[in-house]
Amino acid sequence: MSDPRKISRPRTVNQILIDRSIRHGIYLVRLAGGEANWTDSQMASVRRAVTKTITPLLSELNEGGVISAADEALMNEAATRGSEAVTELLERLSGESLKRLGKIAIAEADFEKRLLSKAFPIEMNFNTPSDRFLMSLMETEPIAGKSMRQWFSDMKIQTRTAINDQIRQGMIEGESINEILRRVRGRRENGFKDGIIGRVGENAKSIVRSGVMRASNRARNAFHMDNIEVVKGFQWILTLDDRTCSICVDAESQNPYLPSNYPEAPAHIGCRCVVAVITPSWEELGYDFDELEPGMRASMNGEVPDTMTYQQWFEGQSAETQMDILGQSRYDAFKNGADITSFADRGQILTLEQLRAMEPDLFS
Repeated sequence: MSDPRKISRPRTVNQILIDRSIRHGIYLVRLAGGEANWTDSQMASVRRAVTKTITPLLSELNEGGVISAADEALMNEAATRGSEAVTELLERLSGESLKRLGKIAIAEADFEKRLLSKAFPIEMNFNTPSDRFLMSLMETEPIAGKSMRQWFSDMKIQTRTAINDQIRQGMIEGESINEILRRVRGRRENGFKDGIIGRVGENAKSIVRSGVMRASNRARNAFHMDNIEVVKGFQWILTLDDRTCSICVDAESQNPYLPSNYPEAPAHIGCRCVVAVITPSWEELGYDFDELEPGMRASMNGEVPDTMTYQQWFEGQSAETQMDILGQSRYDAFKNGADITSFADRGQILTLEQLRAMEPDLFS
C-alpha cells in the first residue's frame, strides 16, 4: 500500500473519504466555535437575571464576617432565587440548542450523501434518514453518558450549591456586598468569566461544542446504517495535537471498526475526533471485476487507507487550503519548517450556512 506521506491526491474512494472527512472535521470545529459563541451570548441574559434577583437579598446581609440566623436565611433565599433564574434560562437554552443541533444533524446527513455520491464512480441511489428521526436523535443520544438535557439539568443543581458557597465564603471573609456579588456574576474587567455564572457559561459552551460533533457523527452514522450495503467499516480519525487524550488514542488503535461496532464519537466532552466510513471493494459489492474499466477497478479496492497523521494530510493540501486553515502567521511558520500539530485552526467560527459554503464542490 502506498505511503500516505507521498499521497498528494486521493486515488481510491476510501482515500477520498478519509481526505474529505478530515477537512470537514476542521470546518465542524469552526461550526462548534460558532455555536459556542452563540451560547455565550445567551449567558449575558442569565448574568443580568441572577444579578437583578439576588442583589436586593444581598443588600440585607450584615457585613462583618459573622453569619447570623437571619443572614443564613437570606443566603439560602438568594441561592434558591438565583438558581431558579439560571434554571429558567438554561431550560430555554437547552431547548434552543437541541433545535439548532437538529438542523446541524440534518445538514450532516445531507453532507454524507453528497460526499459518497461524489466519491463513488457510478451513480448510486442512497437512502436518507428522515429529518424527524435525526431531530429525535439529538434528544436521546448521549454525550459522554448523558443527554444534553441531563447535562444542563446537572448544571442547574450545581449552580445553586455554588452560589450558596460563594456568598457564604464572602461573608466569612468579611467582604462587601459588591464583592460578594462579583463572586456570583464575575468581574467586568475579566469579561465576567471568573464568577459562578461565567463558569456555568463555559460548561454550557463545552457541552454545545461536543453536541455539534455528536450531531455530525450520529447523523452520518444514521445515513450509513440506511445504506449498510456500501459500508465495510469505519475508521477513527484522531485530532493528533497536544490535547489528544488517551481515550481517543485507544479508539484510534481499534481501527478499523466493523459496521456493527460504530465508534462512539465524541468520546468525551471536548472531543474533536471524526469518524470516516470505509467502503467495500467492487467484488464485495457483487460487481464483475473483470468487466469494469481499469480506472473504476482501482477506485473501489475496499482497502483501508494507512493511518494518516494530520501533518501528512495537511502537507498534501493546496496552498490555498493551508492558508485558509492556518491564517497568514501560522502559514508562514509552517513554510519556515514548523510542524502543524493542531487539528483545529486559527480560531475562525462558522454558521451552518457558512459551513456549506466552505465545500462548494459538494453543495453547488
